[in-house]
Amino acid sequence: MKNLKLLPILFVILLSCNSNNDLKETIDPANQEEHYQEVKKIFDQANDMVKDLDCKDSDNWSFVSYGSKACGGPHGYIAYSNEINVELFLSLIEKHRTEEDKYNKKWNVVSTCDTPAPPIGIVCSNGSAQLNY
Repeated sequence: MKNLKLLPILFVILLSCNSNNDLKETIDPANQEEHYQEVKKIFDQANDMVKDLDCKDSDNWSFVSYGSKACGGPHGYIAYSNEINVELFLSLIEKHRTEEDKYNKKWNVVSTCDTPAPPIGIVCSNGSAQLNY
């Protein structure tokens, strides 16, 4: 009878060991890096839409926050010309934000909890858009 009382405890211990092994197989640094690169690729697509544009009139430019810190809030702000495909650009920025949030949660990422101040506007300087704080 004493052996039967130990059976549930033994069962729980075995399940715990099995769960830890499954967790080690799931959290593979190569998979985490691949996931990170997929998230980065989305931001790179958005950034490619604006990085080489000439800024002649700051009234034709806007800005949006990007990214999702693990602690909450954006990583920063990015300027974009209102003359690009704004709908596509903003959808890429939002997709990046969503995917980075998923990445942070899946891989238990930690970050600083500071939030960057939003810019007050944009100025054109030597042909490039500069966020004005």
